[in-house]
Amino acid sequence: FIHGVVAQRIGRFIGNFVEENNLGEVTAAETGFILGEKTYRGADCAFISSESLQKHGYPQGFFPTAPDIAVEVVSPNNTSEEMMEKID
Repeated sequence: FIHGVVAQRIGRFIGNFVEENNLGEVTAAETGFILGEKTYRGADCAFISSESLQKHGYPQGFFPTAPDIAVEVVSPNNTSEEMMEKID
């Protein structure tokens, strides 16, 4: 529950700034990104710049590249190894 509350607040704060400044889009955890061949990831919150959206559009499926900013909320039960794997 706390993880979801924190992720939503971060998304709201970033999203408000991005929208007020017309910088691009902010996505929620359900959004997938293609990072390489057979490598797909999601983030608790992500920012995609207007420039990236102009290049790739608004796909129906996974976004074809990494987001400009990815936010991952660390839960108390996440190990440092898990987090390093996500970062890699």
